[in-house]
Amino acid sequence: MNPEGSDLGFEWIEFYNPTKEAVDFMDWSVEAAGKNFALVTTMGETIDTQEYFLLCEPKVLECNLYVEKLGFQNGGSATDGIRLVSNLGETVDELFYDSPNSNFLTDLTGNIVLDSETAEAITSAKSLGRLGIIDNDNSATEFQIFDKPTPGDINEPPTKATTTPSSPTVEPPQLANTGQNLQPFMFLSVIILFFILSKYSAKLSSAFFNLLNDLYGKDKEKAGSEANNDSKNCNGKNSKEGSYQEAFTIHPQD
Repeated sequence: MNPEGSDLGFEWIEFYNPTKEAVDFMDWSVEAAGKNFALVTTMGETIDTQEYFLLCEPKVLECNLYVEKLGFQNGGSATDGIRLVSNLGETVDELFYDSPNSNFLTDLTGNIVLDSETAEAITSAKSLGRLGIIDNDNSATEFQIFDKPTPGDINEPPTKATTTPSSPTVEPPQLANTGQNLQPFMFLSVIILFFILSKYSAKLSSAFFNLLNDLYGKDKEKAGSEANNDSKNCNGKNSKEGSYQEAFTIHPQD
């Protein structure tokens, strides 16, 4: 934990026992490193199964064990480390954070810790911890920054920003161009062309009116013929099975 403002008196470290048995911390120790690992404190308490244990400086409330000073480094220019050592002198767990590892700190296997294996530096008012109980001896994948420190309680995963998917743009339906739509414009174009030509030739004007008369005369004859046929067809249907209109009536079902 990196307290906001001065660290003195407000630092703490949390331990968790995920096993099914209590762990005796008698003569276990916590060590911290900047350039080298050095003893922070020796413990003598027991952590019950699936319980948390808080080691704190004097100004932190409700802790299991208090020490005058933890003195953890906050990173910033080089790799720092914290480790838990058993009464047999074996490193049980460890954390390396920030980079580069210019002091060549080594892990529990004796290998120099790579920069790619270190967690992020701890920023002000935030904590560095595990999400779950992953322990793969790689601080970069085991530990992460928590915006809301939770001493003595489960670590809350960071809140991920959510985005609302944008609605697809719907183009308005386009009317198709048909021959019918173009007919009025074609006719208007012909009229305009006629008035232009009429200025230069009376003969062309006369021929144009004759052409229009022939075209529309045939259309009228055709329309009249189709109307007569429709009338006959309707009459024929009326004389058979009811009226023509009855064929399009919708009857509600029982």
